[in-house]
Order: sequence, then C-alpha cells, then structure tokens
Amino acid sequence: MAKNNKDAAKAAMNKNGNAPETKEEAKVLTQVMDAAKSNHLSQDSKVMLAYLTQKRWVENPNLPAALIEGANVITDALMADTIVTSLAKGDETFTMLICRDENKYLAISAALNTMGITLPSFKELPAPSEEQLKKLGIKLLPGQKAENTALATIDKKNVDKTVIEKKKKELAVEKKNPTTDPTKIENETQLKEALQVLLMNMKETPDTRIQNAVAFYQSYLEVQAQKSENKDAEIERIKGLSRPVLLKQISELLGNCTYALEGMGKLFSKAALEAGSPVVPFKMYKTASKGTSDEIAAEMVRTLVVWTSESRMKNCQDFIDMASNDKTKKDDEKRKANIREAEKSIEECKTAIAVVTNPSFDAVNNLIENYKSADVQSDDYRIAHRIVSNVKDLYYKKIDVAKVGMSAFLHNCQQYAGIITNLFCDPLSKSKNYDVTNLVELKETEAAAEGEGEQKAEETEGESKN
Repeated sequence: MAKNNKDAAKAAMNKNGNAPETKEEAKVLTQVMDAAKSNHLSQDSKVMLAYLTQKRWVENPNLPAALIEGANVITDALMADTIVTSLAKGDETFTMLICRDENKYLAISAALNTMGITLPSFKELPAPSEEQLKKLGIKLLPGQKAENTALATIDKKNVDKTVIEKKKKELAVEKKNPTTDPTKIENETQLKEALQVLLMNMKETPDTRIQNAVAFYQSYLEVQAQKSENKDAEIERIKGLSRPVLLKQISELLGNCTYALEGMGKLFSKAALEAGSPVVPFKMYKTASKGTSDEIAAEMVRTLVVWTSESRMKNCQDFIDMASNDKTKKDDEKRKANIREAEKSIEECKTAIAVVTNPSFDAVNNLIENYKSADVQSDDYRIAHRIVSNVKDLYYKKIDVAKVGMSAFLHNCQQYAGIITNLFCDPLSKSKNYDVTNLVELKETEAAAEGEGEQKAEETEGESKN
C-alpha cells in the first residue's frame, strides 16, 4: 500500500510540482483513506496527506489565523479524521510532516482544535534531520524541502476522549459491513448503520455522501410504504418529500453526525459566528468542492451547521439537566461555571443556525460603507473586507480591480453577497434588492485605472493585514 500511495502522489502532481487539481487530489486522498482501513496508517500515507494540506495553505498565504476558513475545509476534515482513525485503532501518537510557517500552523491548529485535536506548540516542533526522516520512514515528496518542514507529533492524550470513542464506534459499524440495500433493512439498527456507512464513505465527496444517504433513506421509506393499506398515496407523498425534509429526518434518527462531516459543520459554524454572514462558510465549501452548484453548496453548509449545532445543543442541555439535578453539590463553583459554559454554547449554536437559516442582511446592506470605513480595527470593517475578498475569490479572481474601477467592483460584490445570502433564506425572506440582473459589466477603463488604482493599492495593503 505504501508504494501505491507514493505512486499515486507522484501521479497527482503536475510537472511544476504545484498542488493537484481537486479530482486528482480526491484520488490521492482515496488512497490515504484506503490505507486508514488497515491496522495502522503507513508513514507515506501520513506524509502525503500532510503534504496536500501544506500545499493548500501555501497557495493561500494571506489567510488570517483569526478567521478559520481552512484553505480546504474538506482536506482539514480528512486530516483530522485520519489522525483520529489512527489513534482509535491503537496508536498512542501520530507524527506528521507539516509546513514550517507559524501563521499557517496556528491556523491549522485552530481548525483541528475545533475538531477535538490539540497540536503541540509551534516552538516545540523539531526540524527533521535526514536521519530522523529515515528512521520514521518518511520521504519528502516533490516540492518539499526539509528546512521548510517540521515534525508534529500528536499525543493521544491531547485528543478529546469523546472524539476517539466516537471514531471507535464508527469503525465498529464499518467493520460489520452493513447492507445498504433498502429492501434488506429489517430494523432500525440496520437502518442507522446503513446511513452511517454511507455518510462515512471517504471515497465520496461530502455532498455525494449526503446525496447517497438521502436517496437510500427515501428508497427505504418507499419500500416500507409498500406495506401500508393506502400504499399508492403514501409512495407519492414520500416521493414528494424535499431533500431538506429527508435530511432532517435522518439527523433526528441518527442524532450525532459522523465525525468528518461533524468537523466540517463545526468549522462552518465557527466561520458563521465570526462573520455573522453565510457568505464566509459558503465560500469555504465552494473552494473545497469545485464544480458544486451554488444551491448545493448552500444546502451543504446549512445542513451541516444545523445538524451539528442541534446535536451540540442537545448534548449541552443534557449536561445542564444532569448538573442542575446533582444532589451531591461537589465542587459547586466549578459545576455552576460548567453550566454557564454549556448555556453559552447553546446560545452560540442558536446564533449559528440563524445565520444559515434566517440570515440578517445588515452585513450586505452596509457592505460598501463598512468596507470604506476609516475604523480599520472594527469588526464591521474586518467582516466587510472578508466578504469582499470571498466574493472576489469566487467570481472575480482574475479581475484587476484597479482597471475596472472600485465602485463597480464593490457594487457587484454587494450584489453577489446578497445573492448568496438569499440562498440561505426561505422564499418569503429573500431580499429583492439582490439579483444577478443587477450586476454591472466590469469593463477596463483608463479613467478607472488612473482614478482608483492608488485607492485599490492602499486598500489591498490594508486588507492583507486583516
């Protein structure tokens, strides 16, 4: 397997040693996850996954550690899943090769911390010597230089115990190889296991996993409807169920989401909370899953944020109920502090859900004003620049703003931000102020280049500091 992984990695790299395209990366990551099903992950697998992640961060040098987007949220989740899988299978530590860049490392650390993994301090990371790499069985991949890397060792004790236990349960279900034939499901346990396996399938993209789970569940309901007295009407009713309704039923049936998808949901929720807008998590998913339609991207973000947040709220409420009824009153101050923390978490979850189900248009309506604000330290200024940056990356990556004019560019950014926000609203809540028909053509003009070039340079410089 190690040789196959290494060959796959080489095949996925282009002649210039740049990061592979999404489809090619998927092939490599599939090799990694196949290796994860063995008793222990090979060092080639570990190094390859870290390398792909490293390349993603290298391609996004201006990504601020304060706003955790993840250069590729899917790769972040896969990386966390690979680490936890190794530890759940019995390894006490997980050593990987990472990029020696403190800002990027801090961002990676924050993303993995959201998924229950604590990385060692950057200052503690040893620079790998040839002897160390040889001893660990790690070979530098194309484009890597030893002086630009470091060895990060994750100790099992620094990973949330509940995360490892969750992964152990998932691996136990996967090992049973449950049927995913809807005609062969005989009880609720089999139904849950089939859904879990479909949602854990690392060979498929996250949206494909959810699509497969929904299709399976709907087919299962149709099979069950065959047993009803009014089966024709019942089957028609089931066929008319929307994907969000079916997903809601699946989430209620399973309770907690699978670890990798849950990790993505937590990253989306964190971004939604920090930005107060669905534009940022939407961009995260679109960047990670190229080719996905805007509608599917919005649905994925909404689904994972709601699912993980509702699950977290239930867990927090269960804890509050248990702690509030504790008759022993041991360590009362700590108990009360934990209850307050759980209550705070519930409010954060409610806010995150609101951002992706009933978003405010304040950030969009005031986008241009906040973008031009003189208060560069304010949250409004930071969020406006982040939204504009996200929209530019999604729709105007090759546009030279200085040549098309800042005014026209910001107008279109505001429109796109509103269009994206509308994707997260129900039909009656959509804003009519934002529509593709309101977009203006961005033409390069001499006046724009002369009049706004200097302003664009100053704002770009300021934006890179946020």
